[in-house]
Amino acid sequence: MNEKIGEVFSITKDNEPILGCTTSKAVNDTLTYFSLARNTDISAEIYPYYKMIYVLKGQLEVYGNNGYTKVVKEKESFITFTDIPMGIRTKDDVIYTEILIRQTISN
Repeated sequence: MNEKIGEVFSITKDNEPILGCTTSKAVNDTLTYFSLARNTDISAEIYPYYKMIYVLKGQLEVYGNNGYTKVVKEKESFITFTDIPMGIRTKDDVIYTEILIRQTISN
């Protein structure tokens, strides 16, 4: 982890989108920062756990291969489905955090 321990920092200032690119920075095994330049995306993938998305700047669209879409605006959160393909795309620059939520299975 390369975060500034004991100091105030800005995820949005430190992770500005790069033209034409999608970038990510893993803080640890559960928290990642993402910066998507306008008109970029992360293709739909299947995960066995939930992901909580919190949009810090801009807005994004979460989508599924089955036609599902949901717009998530700045300062809003969204929890993805599990075990179905989910992707993210944007028309404008966006910066967001993604937190993995491990699924607990009880018998």
